[in-house]
Amino acid sequence: MSTYAGSTYARKLAVSGLGASALLLATTAAPAFGSGAAADVSKFTFVSTENFQGAIPECFPPDLIGTNVATETVTGRSISTPGGVTHVSGTDVFTYRVDFADGTYALGTSTSHFTFTAARKTTVFTQVGVEPRTVYSPDGTPIVTAMLHGGNHITFHDANGDGLAQDGEISSDWDFFFFTCH
Repeated sequence: MSTYAGSTYARKLAVSGLGASALLLATTAAPAFGSGAAADVSKFTFVSTENFQGAIPECFPPDLIGTNVATETVTGRSISTPGGVTHVSGTDVFTYRVDFADGTYALGTSTSHFTFTAARKTTVFTQVGVEPRTVYSPDGTPIVTAMLHGGNHITFHDANGDGLAQDGEISSDWDFFFFTCH
């Protein structure tokens, strides 16, 4: 799992496990094309539920650990062309509840949009997202609201053909993460 600023949930703004699986499936399951064949277009949906202990450190003490119940749904579309170009785009939604020992709880949903294009030896990946979350007192009164923003992008030209972005192959690489507390 990737991490931005230590957040268990902000990691969803980077390629998630399900998102990475969708990209892998889309790029490896493309059919062999004959001469003059049309592009192959397919839709996908992956759903996963997670239960774990963790913190939500944005706007809260990082050592405040709660019981997390989360569902992630990744949906999208994959297009593979006879010329060897693969494009995948989609949405990753991660909805969760965190219960703390003192009875307080948090509700949040991270929504990110991603695109991935691989053409010969050039790969481009971009993902951006937002995550509003609210922490409530045991009686249901809102205590604090946080809004997380993040994204990442990479463009690389796979000179050695190993499929990995390495120094000297990357022409663009950036990420950002910030949050506000109210």
